[in-house]
Amino acid sequence: MSGDHSPSGAGSEEVGRQSWRKRKRLNDGIVDVDKYENGSGRMSKDVNNTSVEHVKDGLIELDEEKTGERVEDVVIDLIEDVLVEGKEIGPDGSVADGEVASEDSRVLFEFPPSKKGSIKLTAADRDRLAPEKYLNDSVIDFYIKFIEMFATPPSLRDQCYFFNSFFFNLLFTSPKVIHHKNVKRWTQEVDLFTKKYIFVPICRNSHWTLIVICNCGKLPGWKKDQNNPEDRPMMLIYDSLRTSPVASSYAVALKAYLAEEYESKFAGKPDFTAPDFSRMTAWIPRVPSQSNEFDCGLYILQYIISFLQDTPKALQEKKDVNRPDWFTVADIEMLREHIRVVMIGQEEYLMLKKPA
Repeated sequence: MSGDHSPSGAGSEEVGRQSWRKRKRLNDGIVDVDKYENGSGRMSKDVNNTSVEHVKDGLIELDEEKTGERVEDVVIDLIEDVLVEGKEIGPDGSVADGEVASEDSRVLFEFPPSKKGSIKLTAADRDRLAPEKYLNDSVIDFYIKFIEMFATPPSLRDQCYFFNSFFFNLLFTSPKVIHHKNVKRWTQEVDLFTKKYIFVPICRNSHWTLIVICNCGKLPGWKKDQNNPEDRPMMLIYDSLRTSPVASSYAVALKAYLAEEYESKFAGKPDFTAPDFSRMTAWIPRVPSQSNEFDCGLYILQYIISFLQDTPKALQEKKDVNRPDWFTVADIEMLREHIRVVMIGQEEYLMLKKPA
């Protein structure tokens, strides 16, 4: 499937640029993370009564205890009713004004070859790797699968689970509603609560974000002062634009998903007790951020690579997850070229395997 979550064509790319500028301006007005330390700081008047976030040590933490059940209403309203103004891209690559993502829909190869859930890559997808182009869902999913198969350290392979880019959009298809039934079959053969790290790529409003769910299976019985700090249940939100209220809403949605997933897996057991997943901490670490309008997809891929190479040794304090020097802009540029080379190599390899 080569649907495009990101803008394609001249008109749609301008929509993406406008959306990026709106998000950047809104984020600048809400909170400047670098200026707010020691638990102080103020929100803009647009959201000053929401108490959605607690800012401290340069990171943003959802404060569920202070906000209670209003968190979901406030934050999800913000993303759905205020921020989501860009044109939606359909699964066939069409956009609202009738443009088409690309005329070149020739399938170059499938990856992994001849396997259930393989990703079809087209010439149009390959063209997204030209300079200053947004990466679409097919390229993102292809390279996440590549990372899973070839770049995940052997010691972590059984401890990681990688969702694709369609998971969150199927889960969260309408305002304030989590549709667990839409994705329930995705995990029929896997128990997410045995995984140490779960990677969730998210594309909303022409912007890619990554959430890493850590140790969700440790939540039942977790006590901060008695357990290994490396095993702390939490979510890490990696957002190259630092659009904090928007990105934080995704964590709220995923907490609701985990609660329903846990119930669907274990509700039939005699000793079943539903954990309160809303208690999971969600942090936005200091990481390299983009300075343009088109590299967000590359950033989430590099976040995954860097995370797997440098997993947190502890999740006790916010400084444990700050990585402001994880990588450079040059690394992002090299990653774009590397993905292009890998795609070309895969295409040529499969051509050589074809019977003469």
